[in-house]
Amino acid sequence: SMGYMEERKMLTLNSVVSSCRSPTFLQTFGNATESNNKHRLVLHSCRLLDPGKYDRATELFSKALVAPSEGNVVHDAHAAVAYLHLGDVQQKQGAYDRAIELYEKALQTQLESPDIGPTHPDTATTYNSLGLAHKQNGAYHVALEHYSTALRIRRATLGDNHLATGATYNNIGGVYHMQNSYDLAVEYYQKALDILLTHAGEEAAVETTHVNLGSVCQQKGDGPAAIRHYERALAVTVRLHGSDQLQTAEAYNHLGGAHHNNGSYANAVGYYHSALAIMLNVVGTTHPNTALAYNNLGGSYQKNGNYSKAIDYYTRSMDIMTKALGSGHPVTATSYHNIGSAYESLGDYDSALDYYSKCLSIMLTTNGAADANTASAFANVGAV
Repeated sequence: SMGYMEERKMLTLNSVVSSCRSPTFLQTFGNATESNNKHRLVLHSCRLLDPGKYDRATELFSKALVAPSEGNVVHDAHAAVAYLHLGDVQQKQGAYDRAIELYEKALQTQLESPDIGPTHPDTATTYNSLGLAHKQNGAYHVALEHYSTALRIRRATLGDNHLATGATYNNIGGVYHMQNSYDLAVEYYQKALDILLTHAGEEAAVETTHVNLGSVCQQKGDGPAAIRHYERALAVTVRLHGSDQLQTAEAYNHLGGAHHNNGSYANAVGYYHSALAIMLNVVGTTHPNTALAYNNLGGSYQKNGNYSKAIDYYTRSMDIMTKALGSGHPVTATSYHNIGSAYESLGDYDSALDYYSKCLSIMLTTNGAADANTASAFANVGAV
């Protein structure tokens, strides 16, 4: 499924670039003497905050933070930007503890600065960054604390209808979603969506928020609400990307899954076929995404009682996955299990036993005899 819409993907980097290139910033550093290495390094690294130049920008930010000042010291706001950018790089590399250290340095700089302080929107951005890093590190309660602080500052300084405020509502919803607190997740996602809908040009964020809401409604067992949100997401996706792109296939897949979980297997088959048609056209017949589309169709056909078609689509999925991942991969084991299940539903117990046994063999090799999935595979073999 699509990941949560995080503010740092759609807002914060643009804000950092804008602050680095603001008239005040450029005037401050434009007046620096040629010998002031720290000022020149920060200015140049900010100019490199564009795709494809992050490594060089990071190098210069790091030099700027340790270079001796021969005139004016680096302004607190710009030192904080340097720490934030370095933290972003660490976060993208999965080094969340190191990212948190850098974000905390940015926060300390801002809190101690007479020009920024604890209630400035830039400080809220740093709290947001800390929230994201702690969420990715699995510390959800700490993430909520930081996101809540960011929200409090943004509501007070930017207003209840600002996009940054909406992004923070979304981020809090994402943490509650991860904690399985579905009612709270819906509440905060909806607040984010209400703000987005008042701003022109935010259709991509609206699309993602509907997907988030669809996902959490599905998980809390509200199938009709999930379908409504996924339908709205599909409409936006088609407007943004057209009817034959991978994003649209994913939107059809979400709708297929929602109808499947709601027991509307015929509807699920229709949406899964729409997703498959796009996959075949865009990524071809041997791509793992195409295999997943075949597998989804097999599942809905099996639930609808069409076991022969289920076996057909499961087998197509298995053939692709076997070529892509090998015959001993756990994903291939799942394909064997699905085919065995369809044969069992069909009453062909010999074939079912054959595929269940293949699944068990892989599970014993990859997961070991004590694993819960291996125990389930043993149970399937024993049942037939």
